[in-house]
Amino acid sequence: MERKELIPEWKNARAGDHLCLLYRTEEEREEAVLDYLHEGLERDERVIFVGGEEVAASLREALARTDVDANSLIAGGQLSFLDAREIYLPDGCFHPGDALRFWSAEMARAVEAGWKAIRIAGDASWALEEPPGSEQLARYESEVNRLHLPLDCILLCTYDLRAFSPETLLDVLRTHPKVAVGTELFDNIYYLPPGEFLGNMTAQSILGYHLAHLKDRKLALQQIQSAREYAEAIVDTVREPLLVLDAGLRVITANRSFYRTFRVTPEETEGRLVYELGDRRWDIQELRRLLEEVVPLNTSFEGYEVVHDFEHIGRRTMLLNARRIYREGNRTEMILLAIEDITERKRAEERMQKLHRMFLSLGADFLANMETVITNCRDIMEGDMAAYARLVQGRLFVLTTAPGEEGLILLEEASRFLGWPLLSGEREGPLAITVTPASVDPPRGDPLAECHGYLSFLGYPVSLHGRTVGVLSVYYREDHRHMSQENQEILAIMARTLAIEEERLAREEGLKDFIDIASHELRHPTALLKGYALSLKERWESLGEQEAQEVLSAIDHGADRLTSLADNLLDFSRIERGNFQPDSREVELLTPLKDAVQSVGRQQGQITLVTRGRVGACRADSKLLRRLMVILLENALKFSAPGSPVEVEVKEVEGAYQVSVLDRGPGIPEDEKSRIFDRFYQVDEARFHSKPGVGLGLYIAREIVERLRGRIWHEHREGGGSVFGFTIPKHT
Repeated sequence: MERKELIPEWKNARAGDHLCLLYRTEEEREEAVLDYLHEGLERDERVIFVGGEEVAASLREALARTDVDANSLIAGGQLSFLDAREIYLPDGCFHPGDALRFWSAEMARAVEAGWKAIRIAGDASWALEEPPGSEQLARYESEVNRLHLPLDCILLCTYDLRAFSPETLLDVLRTHPKVAVGTELFDNIYYLPPGEFLGNMTAQSILGYHLAHLKDRKLALQQIQSAREYAEAIVDTVREPLLVLDAGLRVITANRSFYRTFRVTPEETEGRLVYELGDRRWDIQELRRLLEEVVPLNTSFEGYEVVHDFEHIGRRTMLLNARRIYREGNRTEMILLAIEDITERKRAEERMQKLHRMFLSLGADFLANMETVITNCRDIMEGDMAAYARLVQGRLFVLTTAPGEEGLILLEEASRFLGWPLLSGEREGPLAITVTPASVDPPRGDPLAECHGYLSFLGYPVSLHGRTVGVLSVYYREDHRHMSQENQEILAIMARTLAIEEERLAREEGLKDFIDIASHELRHPTALLKGYALSLKERWESLGEQEAQEVLSAIDHGADRLTSLADNLLDFSRIERGNFQPDSREVELLTPLKDAVQSVGRQQGQITLVTRGRVGACRADSKLLRRLMVILLENALKFSAPGSPVEVEVKEVEGAYQVSVLDRGPGIPEDEKSRIFDRFYQVDEARFHSKPGVGLGLYIAREIVERLRGRIWHEHREGGGSVFGFTIPKHT
């Protein structure tokens, strides 16, 4: 059964509200209390009802009719029904102090149990029992208003208008800030703080008068409030601070945004000359001239910029717009003065200008660029120190904006660096660390934080090829006020700038490695050709046929190696110049694949080709397909043990042909997989170069596949080794 809200104002009850319900029938009480309890249950509050057994049983039945499982809620600790006699009359007498202590303890238990709010409803009929307890009700209800509340608490006491005396009910009105009469809730204008008493009117007449006029009072207040809200809405709909001035430039009113922005009160504002506001900080000659011309000349001005140090809010940049308003009815002249705070916008513009100047100042020197970035990072981010922590061959170097030896430090224990979670991959950026307001100690471990007492840290990872290679960070001596989204975005921009520098450095280092490797690759076959040519020249007459064939075969192999190197360099050049385009036409896929298998297998080792299902034609460049297969097969044989077979598998997969080259080599380390198709990249470092090649083969293979509208990848082979696979669409 869906419940019907009887008193919608229950939703507006706030923490600390002390309510009472005056009812004339049992049905009124049950419906109102049921509505009140429902609201607490729906808000996930701790809910308690205090009353006699008969009333409690009736409420439980009513809850069941609205599909509330009271037994389950009672078992879970959210709902309780307590006996009023046990709380208020444990020894047959009412002791207000004991009752107040009980509720304090109950609230403490609710806090301990994890409830954020508690809602209590009680039936006051117990006070009518013998011995009577109503004499002390007023004091008790007043003391409830002084009760210290450790959590959000709302209390409701119910009184039967038929059973209690007028004197008692008057005390109820005096002690409850909000009163529900039947099904209407009122702000109680007759509420008095504890200890105060009413004047000469008799209790009966006061009670009758109050009850008769509560509804009229509420309606009148609603009408007044509605008219006031309508008038204020005109001003308050403007989000910027707004002043309404009279013809003499005195403030008639201001909107909420003005009071909130400048942290002043209406008493400090209304009726004053605009020039006197804020300790005469608005007494600006140009503003005075502009305002004084608005009314007599029937003009307006827009976009007047004011930069001032305002009390409470510091130095701000304001944009002023003013317009004259003239009302014919009473010939009133007013000026609307709108004030737009553009401090953050100007600050953002200045920051972007600094970023722009930083970008223009970057040169060719990597270290100088790093220093430029971190210096600007400190200035733009308004930090006390900026630093770039960089992993170099497993060691953590930190370049900082600090002078002297602290400008570049080596952290022996890299994990002490506050940005280590970013470097280690435990966290993604940005990373903000601040101490708690109650603490004055800097974050422990980080030598920069400990040495200088920095309380805040903001870091962002610098990535290269999907790996974090460094962290750009800013340290602050203050707390978290600098951890805004804007600061994080600016730090991200600077971190990306360093990432570009890291990539450029890596390309330069890669180019140097390439030159070293290419020199080695050229030197070896050249020396081989030179040596065997001299052998032929000096010993031609004495060489037997078999020995001569071996020499010629070695010369042929050296020439092939030079040719392969030259082909890679030419392909690389065409790719870089944008001239590497396929000549696609219909091709039987197996033809160039078999050609490559026979060519490479004849020279270097055993290769088997297996087809799964029918393999037909595709639209591709036959020469590039053969080149692609040669690269993958030579790569597989190069890293496989001598005599280890290489397999090629071809099958159709979802409208494309998938070709896989499988070997039993050492495989690719997991952290290297993302880089194997990069140009110049080799698993061996340049100084330990042990395999032939210049690091262009897989790069060229990827470019071929992408230009044929396919996809290439690497995966580990079960049982050891690698699988290099690619797809070629059947129709492109």
